[in-house]
Amino acid sequence: MVLLQRGGVGRLLQATQGYVLSVGLAWAEEGEPLALLGLADERMYAHKRLRKAAVQMPPA
Repeated sequence: MVLLQRGGVGRLLQATQGYVLSVGLAWAEEGEPLALLGLADERMYAHKRLRKAAVQMPPA
């Protein structure tokens, strides 16, 4: 888990460029801390499913 401000998202994505990872973000205004962790986790797994589906798609 990484805690950052909105302005840090671009820097995080730049720093992890070239690595295969799944990302799930949740913002403080979306809920309470424990709920945010669950929300970010759900988004991370959704991102992971999208990446896997994209890999399995044959080239056009």
